[in-house]
Amino acid sequence: MNLKLLLTIPALFSECILESDMSDFFHFPKKKINGTEYWEILDRDKLSEKKGVRVVLGDDFEYQIAVFLVNGKTYAVSNICPHRHQEKIFEGFIRENDKVMCPLHGWTYFLATGENTNPNQGVGSIQTFNLIELEGKIYLEKPEIKIPKWRNI
Repeated sequence: MNLKLLLTIPALFSECILESDMSDFFHFPKKKINGTEYWEILDRDKLSEKKGVRVVLGDDFEYQIAVFLVNGKTYAVSNICPHRHQEKIFEGFIRENDKVMCPLHGWTYFLATGENTNPNQGVGSIQTFNLIELEGKIYLEKPEIKIPKWRNI
C-alpha cells in the first residue's frame, strides 16, 4: 500500500487524510457523473426506511460506510464511531431531525454533516460522503477516507 500523508494535525485523536493508490479498495463499477467519478455500491432496493446498511469499501478497517434512507433521502457516513472506534453506526437508531445514534454508547450524529449532536460527549464527528441515486443504484462519490491520526503513532 503506497500511502502519503497529506495533512497533519497536532491533536492526538484528530483525523488526517491519507492518499492511496486506491489498490487497497475493492473494485466497484465506476461511472462518471458530471465529470466526477462515482462507484456503484448498492442496489436502491437494499435500503429500508430508517435502517442502515454497511458497505465495506476495502481491506482496511476504516474503509466502510453506513448508508441510510431517511424520509426518502439517502445518507452515507463512516461506519466507525469515534467514541470507542467500533464499526456499529449502520446498526444505529435513527432519531428526529435525521440523526443516527450509535447503538453501543448513545453518541449521536447528524447524518447530513456528521457532527456530534451533544458537545458534552466530546468533539468527535463522523465523516460524510456524497451519494447519487441513478437507475435504481446508489453511487458513492470516489471517497477520500479520513484515518484517525492515532493509527500513525
